[in-house]
Amino acid sequence: MILKLYDVFVKLAITVLLVLSLWLVIGAASKKDIGNLSDWVSASCNIIMAYAAYRAFVFAKDYFTDVIKKDGYEQIKILQLDLIPKYKYNLNLSSINLLDIEVPSYIAGGPGVFQDEDEQSYLPQTLLVDLNDLEKRLKENRRLKNEIIRTMTNIETYGWEILPHKKNK
Repeated sequence: MILKLYDVFVKLAITVLLVLSLWLVIGAASKKDIGNLSDWVSASCNIIMAYAAYRAFVFAKDYFTDVIKKDGYEQIKILQLDLIPKYKYNLNLSSINLLDIEVPSYIAGGPGVFQDEDEQSYLPQTLLVDLNDLEKRLKENRRLKNEIIRTMTNIETYGWEILPHKKNK
């Protein structure tokens, strides 16, 4: 940053010196009135401001595309690193598989999956806990699904295409 400022200062100093020397040479050669020093300084400042405005225009044009790309990358990171792994983790349906085996065995009067023949079944207590857990995970999956859809919509507003759209015929 300091080197850039130094380069700009050096270029500006050289430009001012060239303008002043040009003013002296033209004034001495033509022996005519070419204006006073304040006119020349004002003109050179106008040239410098025009150059600064041009550079600001070029920078601003690139600035908005960079901001859009940065925001799009942030949305992709949220989707890939947070939402989708949570959704996959929440889809673990091992308790449904366990209930699929344990409930018919309990109804038939047999032992549960993780108990011996002479043990008392804990299915009435664990069934309520498992069903509550499944209900919580179902609600969480619905919330995650809506958030994933909302994030994908946000990404598409930045001009990024996540899912291929059907072409209109």
